[in-house]
Amino acid sequence: MKLRGPWLILTGAALVQALGLAALVGSPLAGVLVALTTAIAGGVLLRGRPCPRQEGRLRYEGTNTDAATNATPPLAAPPPAAAPLPDALTDAALRLRTREALICALARLAESRDDETGRHVDRIVEYVTVLAGHLHQRGRLPRELDLEHLRLAAALHDIGKQAIPDEVLIKPGMLSESQRRVMQRHTVIADQLLEGLDASQDDEQLIRTIRQVVRSHHERWDGGGYPDGLCGEDIPWPARIMAVADVYDALTSRRIYKLPMGHDQACRIITEGSGTWFDPQVVEAFTALAADLAAISQAERTTIERPA
Repeated sequence: MKLRGPWLILTGAALVQALGLAALVGSPLAGVLVALTTAIAGGVLLRGRPCPRQEGRLRYEGTNTDAATNATPPLAAPPPAAAPLPDALTDAALRLRTREALICALARLAESRDDETGRHVDRIVEYVTVLAGHLHQRGRLPRELDLEHLRLAAALHDIGKQAIPDEVLIKPGMLSESQRRVMQRHTVIADQLLEGLDASQDDEQLIRTIRQVVRSHHERWDGGGYPDGLCGEDIPWPARIMAVADVYDALTSRRIYKLPMGHDQACRIITEGSGTWFDPQVVEAFTALAADLAAISQAERTTIERPA
């Protein structure tokens, strides 16, 4: 595989950013992991951006030389130099890029031990983005909820599963009751890890949104969920949206113990769960966007998942 210059520059920049994060981590091994995962994720996040094409020659205003006179057209005038960004904006962009890179890396890590989920995280982020956008346009969401924060939080919804033993997380079959209780701990574990973060004022709202998602996305509207048995309006908005997206993807995905369910059947289950399992307002949005969600589901299923 050939690595082009822009890739190396971007990945190197992400590594420099990551080293700054690593310095804040107490464990040397943890610091190395933070640096590596952030650098890798930074390259992945940025490699899709178009880079100026380097042809190795000067570009002319015309495409051909004059055949009669064999004259070469004049060189194009260089474009005006872009004004440098203020230091505050540059620092903010750098922090945002580093933050997104680290979140992306952690989300990929959460998938790495459970390959049957395929592109689960990618689909979940798309579902949540679409549902939240619909609700936001209709004035249903609280004004303080940042949709970009919600998108990043959705990617980390199952990060607590990294603390779940392999014999439970990747068991080739249904879980026993005791194993199910162990699996359910992933919500509390993730929230406890985030609770101790000393976030800046800028990141405080982001951390709050992530904590709401990781802890409460398995709560039920009727109070029958876990870990806290929250019900109705007590369930944070990010978790209500996440619950519908997560269940829809679980129903329509292949698992080692089940075949994927069809879109129409999954929609019926979601609709029947309105007011008991899910927030009726989120189900209303889901129903209105059913065709869009089905398209996302099909478009994202490019990874071959393990057969049942």
